[in-house]
Amino acid sequence: MESVLLCMIEDDLTPGARLRDFSSLLKRRLGLSGVTVFNNVFVPFEISLRLLGAGRGDEVILSSYTRVSILRALERQGVKPVLVDLDEDSLLPSLAHIRTKISR
Repeated sequence: MESVLLCMIEDDLTPGARLRDFSSLLKRRLGLSGVTVFNNVFVPFEISLRLLGAGRGDEVILSSYTRVSILRALERQGVKPVLVDLDEDSLLPSLAHIRTKISR
């Protein structure tokens, strides 16, 4: 909350200094040698797809209750989203539903 208020007071909505501060804090708290922090949900999802080598012609099975931003990230990579309905009891995709959606 403090960072949000400072951004508003300073009229600085860019991720620069605040993102660097958060990254340093996270690195210290988790005891890691380095961390990467993103300012939106698109970038890490797209980077993950690239690291996996996903591209045109590939499909990703997702819950039908997926964020639109994730679907857009898939679109930009040329990956086809395959949506699976949620199980009424668990509110998760059931393995049976997933198996019916697996293609070659």
